[in-house]
Amino acid sequence: SVVSPMQTSNLIQNLMCSYVSPESKYYQSKEVLQRMILAASGLLNLQHEDGTIDLISTNFHSTPDLGFTIYPMALAYSIMLKNKQQNYGELPVLMKKYLLNAGNALSVGGVHTPNHRWVISGALAWINSFFPDPKYKARVDQWLAEKIDIDPDGQYNERSTSVYTPVTNRSLIEMAREMGYNSLFDAVRKNLDMTFYYVRSTGEIATESSNRQDKYNQSNMAGYYLAYNYMAILDKDIRYAGMVKYIESTVPVNQLDYMLPYFL
Repeated sequence: SVVSPMQTSNLIQNLMCSYVSPESKYYQSKEVLQRMILAASGLLNLQHEDGTIDLISTNFHSTPDLGFTIYPMALAYSIMLKNKQQNYGELPVLMKKYLLNAGNALSVGGVHTPNHRWVISGALAWINSFFPDPKYKARVDQWLAEKIDIDPDGQYNERSTSVYTPVTNRSLIEMAREMGYNSLFDAVRKNLDMTFYYVRSTGEIATESSNRQDKYNQSNMAGYYLAYNYMAILDKDIRYAGMVKYIESTVPVNQLDYMLPYFL
C-alpha cells in the first residue's frame, strides 16, 4: 500500500540510521531490517521498466523525481557500506538494483526546471561513486556544459531561497565531493555569502525575490543547515560556522534531523 517513492526512500534512510546506531533502541533490530527490505521491494515495484518513477500528483515517468529519491537511498547505501559488520539480508541486492535501474534513466532523461539538472547530476554522482560507469559522468558533463545558473550576486536562476536554492547547493556539493569537481564549491560559496543578507533577525529567510512557489511564504533557515555545515568544515570558515550555530538556535531541532544520515 506504499505509493510514494520519495517517502519510501526516506523511510529506508531513516530506518538505516536507527539500525546501525548502537545508541538507538532499534540497533540491529530484525523488525527494522525486515521493514527496510519490504520498503526496498516496494520501491522496485514502483519503478518502471525504464528506471523512472511517478510523482502521482503530477509527474509520470519522471527522471527529476527519481533523482530526488536517490539522495536518501544513496545515503542509506553509504551508511550500510560504512557498517559492513551488520547483517543486511537481501537489502543490499534490492538497493543496488534500484540504483542501477535509476542510473539508466538518469543518464538519458530530461528535466522540468533549472534545479532539476543539478538534482539529477548529483544523483548520478552518488550512483557513480558506488558503481562507476562512463555514461554517468558523460551525462553530468552534458548538464555542466550549460554552466551553473547563478548571477553575480549569488542568486540561482529560480531565486527560490527557501526551497530550491538549498536543493541546488546540496546537489552541487554532492557533485563536487563525489566526482572531484571542486570548482562547483565556488558557486555554493557565492550563494552562501549572499544568503547572509537574506536572513531576518527573526531567523527567517526572505522569499520575496523567488520565482517559484515559495514566493512570500514564511520560512526559516533549516534548508541551509547542510551547506553551511559542509562549507564551514571544508573552508574552516568562522562565518559559515556562525551561521550553523545561528540556525541551530532559531530552527526547531526536528526540522534539522535530515542531517543525521550525513553526520553518520
